[in-house]
Amino acid sequence: MKSHYLLLVDENPVEDRIAEFLQRLVRKEGLGKVTLVRVASLAHSAAVDVPLDYSDIEAADAEKRASAEASLREIAERVSWGSVEHEVVALQGNKAEALSLYAEDKQFDSILMMSRESSWMSRLLSFNLADKIRSAVHVPLTLLPSQE
Repeated sequence: MKSHYLLLVDENPVEDRIAEFLQRLVRKEGLGKVTLVRVASLAHSAAVDVPLDYSDIEAADAEKRASAEASLREIAERVSWGSVEHEVVALQGNKAEALSLYAEDKQFDSILMMSRESSWMSRLLSFNLADKIRSAVHVPLTLLPSQE
């Protein structure tokens, strides 16, 4: 049976590194599908003190989601997929919650997450998110270094 991986792509991806990783992953035998996912925050969570009407919030959310999808498509275009299916999906909301709900619904074989290695604080945040996701899903989670 072909495996289906979810690759969580951070908001500040190192696109070349992700494309290189994906190219190596695609060469793996038995790989059936890869879903690139980004979780964008909701507009109302970013603007606490600024009153926005519903249409402004809706438009801001749609813009964030479209931007996330476009960024994921750019990464996907750098990969020679061959016979491996792929898709890009932009989710919105709390990262751990949105990702766990989506992962459970789609029944992935594994979740892959690139860690941010630029600073100790970034590494801590990556591990914190990975722990939240790991506790919410019943799918193996692998935290991959973004730098070698």
